[in-house]
Amino acid sequence: MCARSLGIGVRYMLRERFRAALVALALILSDNAGAQIAADGRTGRVGPFRGEQTTFMFQWNMSPEDYLQKNWLDQPQALGAIFGFRLWALEHGVTLAGTYTGSVMGGVLGGKSQGAAYTDVFFMSAILDLGKLIGLEGWSISISARQTDGSFIADIVGSTPLMSPVSEANRSFRLGQLSLSWEGFDDKFQVSAGRLVLNNTFAHIPQSSLFMNASMSGYPGAISNDVAFTGTNSARWGALVNVQPVEYAYFLAGVFSADTSLEINSAHGCDFSMRPRSGTIEIMELGMYTGTYNVASDGKESQLSSTGPETWFGGNPGAYKIGGIISTAPYDDFQSGDQVWGNWGMYATASQMVYREPGGTGGQEGLTLFGSVTYFPPDRNYVPWFFMGGAFYQGLVPGRERDQCGVAFSCAFFSEDLKRLEQSVGNPGPTNEMALEFAYSISITPWAYVTPDVQVLVNPGAAGSYPTAVVVGFETGITF
Repeated sequence: MCARSLGIGVRYMLRERFRAALVALALILSDNAGAQIAADGRTGRVGPFRGEQTTFMFQWNMSPEDYLQKNWLDQPQALGAIFGFRLWALEHGVTLAGTYTGSVMGGVLGGKSQGAAYTDVFFMSAILDLGKLIGLEGWSISISARQTDGSFIADIVGSTPLMSPVSEANRSFRLGQLSLSWEGFDDKFQVSAGRLVLNNTFAHIPQSSLFMNASMSGYPGAISNDVAFTGTNSARWGALVNVQPVEYAYFLAGVFSADTSLEINSAHGCDFSMRPRSGTIEIMELGMYTGTYNVASDGKESQLSSTGPETWFGGNPGAYKIGGIISTAPYDDFQSGDQVWGNWGMYATASQMVYREPGGTGGQEGLTLFGSVTYFPPDRNYVPWFFMGGAFYQGLVPGRERDQCGVAFSCAFFSEDLKRLEQSVGNPGPTNEMALEFAYSISITPWAYVTPDVQVLVNPGAAGSYPTAVVVGFETGITF
């Protein structure tokens, strides 16, 4: 017994030291971070691993030229070249990124109550190009971590977590992605494995990242609400493959652990255990791109081909995706009240630039429409039907080519089976909940922005208990 206890103690000590080392690594990365730009102008149409249109999101294809002969306000990060260290890191295959994002949102009318809440997120990430570091061409390692703090505005206005005015996460420090990737065959084949964060990989609509409401911030929120799809604050064991045989089409597939117990705050994302009995989530997605941003690597316009999707819609860029999800995890059956195994769902997303301003920066200035729909069986999912749509415009105001603005809406129709189950125990049961959002993101510099935001929440809480709520506030972000 003594030897066994000693062995357990040694393993516990090693595990805690390993967690502390990971936390220290993440803190080191945060001191050197930054790669967030608005419309860069060098990005053409690329696959889902890279992002189709930059909307105040990280961009990984940085180069030393982004810092040379530029003053501080024109450089892509607030910390600049860090006395040459960042340039040295880029040349040696290390891309560092980090941002602070803070929001203040307040309910000013209706809802459960009125009041304000502050939320902030410190995000840090690194990509290690193993080709430049140790000669393994095509291989890379991705690492990310985040610190989230603040209070929940959804608790004040009474909305469901799905329709929260701010995409919220548990207040904690957490290790995120930790994965190994390989890319080859002229960038037509990509595979990643390890601890993966999926919310901006599958069903991703980059234009919707402008908005703050949890139901439409980057992807249709009902997916994570129903099948425990990973959000921004958690990672799961898994593997995914992206095959892009031609420039305008791809196939993306992955299998991931459905174990939600890994997301507890006390583990800080460092619980690396595997529990096969928790089930898996399998996702497949087909995507097609139309048009192009007409931007080559030198920043000049590229010529359209005479035929094919690049010529559709006048050559304006678009992305169309359909996907399916199968889960083997346990779920509560609303009809029987028992626990059942297995779940499934479908989704479709679309985004299409319908007007492009002549001579716009990087071909990204103009109006883009987007939308999505998801379906999951009502007997074991809270939101069987979910709809989202909106309009996104970059460069609406003359001389403000990096500013982005838009209007978006989302509608969640809750399960009738869930409603009957709730009514059987004396609760009203959920019906539907809707959100309407207006946002204008002001690019102060390439590394700083502020976004005034107004939201209208119809039937917050989905149970008819609270009147329509109006929420106003702003988000600000800095890339270091």
